[in-house]
Amino acid sequence: MSVPVNLKAKKQLVARMYKVGVNRVVFDSDHLDDVADAITRENIRSLFAHQLFIRPSAAELEDHEPELTVMCINDFEAVID
Repeated sequence: MSVPVNLKAKKQLVARMYKVGVNRVVFDSDHLDDVADAITRENIRSLFAHQLFIRPSAAELEDHEPELTVMCINDFEAVID
């Protein structure tokens, strides 16, 4: 049995994170379980990025050479000399 999730609270969190109005936040009904599982801001960012980027087909990846690398370094602190 699944526990009901307060989507209103999740929408408020996403709206604060991305600085948009709550009414602009819409969850894809196919991914409500993923939204329910996203607890932290990092979880939500990951879910957002997962849905944002277009996944190439296997054929497109065969000869692909990346032009850039995207890295997530959450606890990185720059040292300024």
